Amino acid sequence: MRCTRTTQGRSSRTVEVNMLSVQLRSRLARHFGTADWQADLIEKPGFSGLPIYRIRCEGQQFALRAWQNSPSSTIKVEHWDHVVTHLSGSTLNRYLFPRIEKWRGDIEFPLFHTIDDVLWTLASWMEGAPLLAERISEPIRIQLSERLAMLHRETATVHSCLGRSLAIQERMDGLKSIVGTSLNRTPSDPIRWNCFAALLQAQKELPFWEKFLRRESHCDHKQHWIVRDLWRDNLLVGDDCQLLSIVDLGASRVEWPVFDFIRLIGSLKSSMTSWSNAYETYQSFLPSSTLPELAVCLMLHRISTAIAIAYWNDRLQNVEQQSLYRNRILTRMSELLDTWDSCDMS
Repeated sequence: MRCTRTTQGRSSRTVEVNMLSVQLRSRLARHFGTADWQADLIEKPGFSGLPIYRIRCEGQQFALRAWQNSPSSTIKVEHWDHVVTHLSGSTLNRYLFPRIEKWRGDIEFPLFHTIDDVLWTLASWMEGAPLLAERISEPIRIQLSERLAMLHRETATVHSCLGRSLAIQERMDGLKSIVGTSLNRTPSDPIRWNCFAALLQAQKELPFWEKFLRRESHCDHKQHWIVRDLWRDNLLVGDDCQLLSIVDLGASRVEWPVFDFIRLIGSLKSSMTSWSNAYETYQSFLPSSTLPELAVCLMLHRISTAIAIAYWNDRLQNVEQQSLYRNRILTRMSELLDTWDSCDMS
């Protein structure tokens, strides 16, 4: 066995095998038996900073991922496995979603293994690279709108129901974060200054948003399983920007599908024309769609963006978070502020 370090450009160099802990190497050896395996460290992990490895073994590839050892991580992993199991008969699922492997051996929880207070999962490796902002174009938005409609057409057959949307209630609760967030007016810092301006405008729009969400909270909506975290970072595409896979199902649940639509299109630097084109494309592929009018989609998108800005603003003000994740916080905040400017409906 050997380990390599993989950079964003897919090149790699050999490093010491002991970059993996003794316990983790032992666990992998027990899982793969006598087979020879190789581990590549992926250079760009998620926001948690916890590592992700690509494991190669006898022609197969797996994703070895670390999670924070918490009840929420356990629930996410179990939910992910539950969803993929239920979609196992779907043609789309065979290549779109990673499958979590069961750890071999006599362990109590076969979906994850705890080492040094970190949860480790082993899943099928999905090819492709995260969709970069500079590669987004109108044809790509159209393609992804089509694929989302195809996905929803299949997932609606797995489980659907009529009821109140939990996501609407979550956004009603999220409005409190906009009121309570700290406004830092720093003209010399463009991101902080733009954040201040965005949150100030959001606070002015709050009364209208509260009325809008309250009305929606009393409505029943047709719901089915959705991904919920369709931010472009979780979309893996090929060299031609064709969607290959969606890699994070930890937030998935049965919900009003409009929240998949606004999360996806909202993360693609979409103008009002792009929103309209994506909406028409989705509706044409899924005539029985439960999407509301486009104006409602845009309102939910604007509210969701404001809540996200308030959330990341709090992280920006947190000294500990700044020291650990400053560049990632600034990158995400910059994207959110661009999104906020593009969804101004005034």
